[in-house]
Amino acid sequence: MSNKKRINIIITLNVNSVQMNEVSNIRAAVHDHFATHFKVDRIERPCLDNLIVKCLNGNDSGGFFRMFSEEETCNVGLLKF
Repeated sequence: MSNKKRINIIITLNVNSVQMNEVSNIRAAVHDHFATHFKVDRIERPCLDNLIVKCLNGNDSGGFFRMFSEEETCNVGLLKF
């Protein structure tokens, strides 16, 4: 193996069709790229607080354990929400 040190360097960088040659400009452009790439977007998610949900008793839950009919499975693609 060679005794030469191998290093990665960026000599020029094109940002928005502008060529950058100065180290400080390249450093800033690389920093800005990764800062925006890994930025965490905070979004407002729906909240389930104070949501009242009806509970099923044993008699009501019996319908969940039956097989679907052929008609029910064929019409799934036709449902519109």
